[in-house]
Amino acid sequence: MEFLGKVRDGSEGEMAEGYPVCNAVATDIESKKVILLYCEAYSFLAEGVKSEKSQLLKMIDTMFEHPGDRGMHTIDRGGDRGVLYKNYLGGKKPKRFVIR
Repeated sequence: MEFLGKVRDGSEGEMAEGYPVCNAVATDIESKKVILLYCEAYSFLAEGVKSEKSQLLKMIDTMFEHPGDRGMHTIDRGGDRGVLYKNYLGGKKPKRFVIR
């Protein structure tokens, strides 16, 4: 497979060959249904991929293009990066978010 790189295999707890994935899902308070909104596998070896940070920012920007101000982003591990705070709090109107 093209641009196969090293990633951490969470099931095995070790490094393996594969692709990092950025994904986003949605639900609402009154539903147990989960909807996939964004999913992209990428490789640091591919042209145009700069960093994990750039991939996260791309996903966040894409997510706000469609639903606008509706909803709230929640980010789990790795979300406590200054560049992500700057993205959410910068601009004309701060965006709603929770970072664990």
